[in-house]
Amino acid sequence: MDRLFSMTVFVKAVELGSFSAAADALQMSPQLVGKNVRMLEQHLGVRLLNRTTRSQHLTEIGATFYDRARNILAEMEMAEGLAAQTTNCSQRKTADQCLRDIWYSRTDAQNCRIHAVIS
Repeated sequence: MDRLFSMTVFVKAVELGSFSAAADALQMSPQLVGKNVRMLEQHLGVRLLNRTTRSQHLTEIGATFYDRARNILAEMEMAEGLAAQTTNCSQRKTADQCLRDIWYSRTDAQNCRIHAVIS
């Protein structure tokens, strides 16, 4: 089981309110969404969602897990974006130099916007 993928599926199902909507958004079958959520629940040893044929509701631990999983996925996305930016840096630069360049370019852009507002 790919836990990161299962977390993504779980978070999407919670955000969209159903396995069907999550399946559409993730371009997979509702059955596969259900299977990923079940595998995640089995791995954790807890029930994350109470499901009926018409609705789904987070359990108490499911709500806590959802908040943490959402943060983890957001951090992962930010890390991937940062890695993508550093691969655009010159091969001769160290990772620290690339990260510094990215930070300064963002800071310079923010300063320009602030200066334009003040002027």
